[in-house]
Order: sequence, then structure tokens, then C-alpha cells
Amino acid sequence: MRQTKQKKSLGPPLKSTLFNTILPELKQQSFYFSIKAVQRVLGEHSIHVADQTLRKYLSQAMTMGIVNDAGYGWYSSIAKPFVLNADPILKFVKKVKDKFPLLDFSCWSTQQINSFTHHMLAKFVTFIYVDQDALFSVRDWMRHEGFEVYVSPGKAEIEKNFEVGENTVVIRRGCFKETKKGSHLAPIEKILVDLLIEAPKLYLMDDSEAEGVIEKTLESGRINIAVLFSYARQHRANISFLNNISLFSAQKLILHSK
Repeated sequence: MRQTKQKKSLGPPLKSTLFNTILPELKQQSFYFSIKAVQRVLGEHSIHVADQTLRKYLSQAMTMGIVNDAGYGWYSSIAKPFVLNADPILKFVKKVKDKFPLLDFSCWSTQQINSFTHHMLAKFVTFIYVDQDALFSVRDWMRHEGFEVYVSPGKAEIEKNFEVGENTVVIRRGCFKETKKGSHLAPIEKILVDLLIEAPKLYLMDDSEAEGVIEKTLESGRINIAVLFSYARQHRANISFLNNISLFSAQKLILHSK
């Protein structure tokens, strides 16, 4: 009797392997991972797939709740989005809007991230970002209102005069594309990068504490990693320490940059 030649098994279907093995493996290792990390692990399993096909399957995985969206090309095991405490800055925003209703600006306060600091801050700094031509009109009004205001303070001024008081405001020139239209509230991704830049400049906290704030924030709720990285590149902020966090948290947070 003639035997039927059987086809050689090609292993489990790609989607099943991705959904049931690869993504659970990455979620166990890390809170956030990129599509490149997914491709790397697939390669370790001797599976190679076109980028477009992989993105389609990852989109399905997000719809099914297997992974969560963390920005373009980024995924997360954290289901709950990060919720930023806006209360400390709302009165300030209203005050500025009432005086300058047509002004484009964004702002944040160190009080908003105080719960993530190792040493709780007793006094806070409010940062406001405006167009270049509005810097000094905003400064003059704020001083009249009783704020202690610094406009783009440089190293010499910081060393000589800067001190965090009860109503300290730092005004800097900035863009507003990261800010939700009409809210004037800086998103958490901008705040974290700004903190890395401002903390050493203004002696708000040391680098390790600022990095700790970012780590705790990343763990406490899902943020947009793509936006975080984009903003960091735009402002030349060094966030390479994120790739080393896993060494200190039992591989709970591994970021593979695109």
C-alpha cells in the first residue's frame, strides 16, 4: 500500500506563538517593550516575520487586551493609564488664562510629582513655557502678583540668586505641541523630561532622585514611551539610564530603544 508523504511540521502558527508565548514572556520581563524587542524574542525562537504583519498582530493583541498601547511602536503590560494630579497647578493656570486669554503656554509644578520623590519636597517650583515675545510681559505681571519669578535663569544667576520660596516661578521659552489643546497642562511625558533637565540646573534634587521619580512614575501607570523618547531627543535629554533600570529592579523594567 502506497504511503502518503507527510509534510514536515513548521511548528505552531505565528499568531498563536506570539499571543501565548512571546508576549507573555516579554510582559513578565518588563513593563514596557518595543516592537524591536518583540522581533528580537521572535528571532530567538527562530521565527521571522515581516514588520507590517507583526504590527497587524500586535494591533490585534492590543484589541484583545493581551498588551497595551504605550505609543507608536511601544507596548506595555500595564493596563491602567497614568493619571497626573493636576490639582496643584489648576489655580495658577486659571490666573494666567484670565490675565492673558490669548496666550499660548504650558505649565507644571514639582508638587505634581512630589509623591514619587524619595525625599518629599517642602517647597515647589512652577514652570511656565511661553513664546519668546511673551517672556517679559508675563514676568512683569507675575512679579506684580507677588510671585518670585526667574526668566530662563542661567548658571550665574542660579548660583547667585535662585532660591525656592513659597511662590517660585521659572519662565522659559517653549513649544506647546505636547500639551492638549486648551488645557495648558504639560503632560507627564514632558514633565519627566523637563525634570531631568531642570533638577540639576536648579539644584532641585540630584540626578539619581530625578531618575527615581521617573522609574516610579513608569511603574505606577502606563505612559506614552514614544512621546517620552521623542521629547527627550528634541531637548537632548539623556535618558539612557532607563536601559539600566532592570539591573536594580529584577528585570521589571526593560526598555529597548527604537
